[in-house]
Amino acid sequence: MADRKLEILEATCRVIAREGTDGLRMGTVAAEAGVSSALLHYYFATRADLLMQAFDHADIKADEAAESALAGIPDPLDRLRRLLLIYAGGDSVFREDWVLWVEMWRSAIFDERLAESVRRSSETWIEQIGGLIEEAQADGSVGRAINVDDATVRLSAVVDGLGLQILTGILSHERAAELIIGALEMELGIAQTTRSSA
Repeated sequence: MADRKLEILEATCRVIAREGTDGLRMGTVAAEAGVSSALLHYYFATRADLLMQAFDHADIKADEAAESALAGIPDPLDRLRRLLLIYAGGDSVFREDWVLWVEMWRSAIFDERLAESVRRSSETWIEQIGGLIEEAQADGSVGRAINVDDATVRLSAVVDGLGLQILTGILSHERAAELIIGALEMELGIAQTTRSSA
């Protein structure tokens, strides 16, 4: 039965990535997942419940994909650079997560239950960035004078904003990657690196 719930969450993410939350109907999700409406309602009592759990599911998938991409990179500054760049890349896991993020932000303005999920996810994202900056300070690759909290919020805002511009076709993945590297260099006061793209 747990597999069925997972299939429904995967189907929900596909529907949202394709049609946005406005296109999220319980019947549409049931058809996408190949299950009955009764089974869908067995797992998810309301549309809001389905949306929250789909968002959490997409976030977990993106976190796991990020951890896999960072595995084997020993230097914290290199891990931070890679972490920020993968969200500007074209990988389908991260694109789907971005679409869900944008839709959740929009919906959370009007629904406090969804806002709580967004806050939790944002806190995890900020902790990831801040933790890597602190590790880089500890090994001497980033100066101790850098205010970790401020730098973390600004870097997360840059990536979040560029992610939206990528989704809407305003920026290419390559240009966004260049801007992310530039922001990282300015925030952390590090020497220019070879520009790379996600």
